[in-house]
Amino acid sequence: MPLFAVRWVLEGQVVVPWTATYTLVHLLGGQPGDLRLLWQSASQSVPRVPDAPRLGSQIAAGLRGARLAAGYPTAAAVSPPGLTEAEAEAVFDGRLVPEWRVLCEMLLWLGADPQPFRGLWEAHRAARGQGRST
Repeated sequence: MPLFAVRWVLEGQVVVPWTATYTLVHLLGGQPGDLRLLWQSASQSVPRVPDAPRLGSQIAAGLRGARLAAGYPTAAAVSPPGLTEAEAEAVFDGRLVPEWRVLCEMLLWLGADPQPFRGLWEAHRAARGQGRST
């Protein structure tokens, strides 16, 4: 891939196939899985909802990708009122899936569109028997 094309990809001006994105992220020392949900949203491909045990991990991976795209701010900087820094780190690690409102606030602060996360979040809540929340 020519250098100018790499720059366009990194700046978000073009979306290349997942195989190229995966390779580029891997070569740059990143975690391709952290960017998969964001790539699916940018490329307008339909994400496959993972099995129930992986839903929280998938949400966390997308959130880490949004955090990376935002310049990797501290968890404290992204924590909405009522969420401690430790809880925010647990969200990024996949140990905690917060209420939808909290997840939206974190994503919006990171400059990410919450909509691609909605289906995963609802599937996670349903799998946990917690129903829907707004």
